Amino acid sequence: MITYSIQTLAPSRTPETTLATEKTWYTPEEKLNVYLDIWQNKKTVVQYAQELGISVERIARWEQQAAAFIGKLLHGQEQLKEKQNQLQQQLAGTQSALDKKSAHLDWLKTTLAANTSRKERSHWVDYHCRDLPLNVQTDLLKLNRSSLYYKSAAVQKKQ
Repeated sequence: MITYSIQTLAPSRTPETTLATEKTWYTPEEKLNVYLDIWQNKKTVVQYAQELGISVERIARWEQQAAAFIGKLLHGQEQLKEKQNQLQQQLAGTQSALDKKSAHLDWLKTTLAANTSRKERSHWVDYHCRDLPLNVQTDLLKLNRSSLYYKSAAVQKKQ
């Protein structure tokens, strides 16, 4: 029967010769701290391996994982910045278009009020329109909303 040692993963012939040590698990934060210390030249890989009682290869895997993770983070930040720039450009374009439409609307209101009578404009009001409320219609037509409800009384002759 062939078994594997947990520490070295080397095959051994009998269970009696297998080292009965448990693998120590390290959190991602601990691994990252080791990687950062090595990267900042605070300690060498060999010093950490001896201090933690693990193999140099294991620390090398941690370094690879940390480097890959940091690379993904940096790439993600670049993508976020690109997306932010795109959205800012879209917003600027939308704001510009909105400013133009607002100027056009103001011009139409002024021109309409100057070139048509109040009576003509009041005939254009659609009381049953659900898409454009009455207060919006009166604003666009430069009318006083309360004047739409006014009905002139018939003039009675004095006897």
